[in-house]
Amino acid sequence: MVKINYSINISRVLKFILAIFLISFVWIEFKIISNMSNLPQDNADVLIILGASTQGMTPSLPLQARLDTALEYIKLNPNTLIIVTGGRTAKFNLARLALVSEEFSEAEIMREYLLNKGQDLAGINILIEDESQRTKENLLFSKKILKDYFGENIDLKKLNIVIVSNNTHLYRVKSLATKLGYQATYLPAPTPYLALSLLREYLAVVRNLF
Repeated sequence: MVKINYSINISRVLKFILAIFLISFVWIEFKIISNMSNLPQDNADVLIILGASTQGMTPSLPLQARLDTALEYIKLNPNTLIIVTGGRTAKFNLARLALVSEEFSEAEIMREYLLNKGQDLAGINILIEDESQRTKENLLFSKKILKDYFGENIDLKKLNIVIVSNNTHLYRVKSLATKLGYQATYLPAPTPYLALSLLREYLAVVRNLF
């Protein structure tokens, strides 16, 4: 009878899994970091600002960075149509012991932030996409808004579209936008908590593979 050394086999399996993890981690992080620097086109027809979490009526730090970066672009390109994206998020309410939807959507809060902080934006056209819950939906539902605004037969590839998000997010955003038919350039905003964000993006990229 052949005696199988299970401890050796398990050790080999664990080493193989670890090797796969390390290779995938290094490769994906390389792709994320190499896409952090981007140069958007000037005079965009459309500027799409991707949503992120909020606390009450206050954008989170990553979202504030996106909005502040967008404001600088808008000041230089005042004729650009703006789309802010993001629906109402549900958060756990301790008093009710249940998930409770926020009163305002991310997009509504983003619009207020832009108008309050941008002194010369009174005449700027800001459209709201307030149904999405994740990045893919931000982009997908924005396409519907663009078709409603420019006409059903508009070719998105002929529009000068700039998409704004945190720099660590752009690798994933580019991949999703391309699959959805966008031919855009990208405006990177700084990323707070960089190390944590890089890990989060690795996990998000892996999740999107399945």
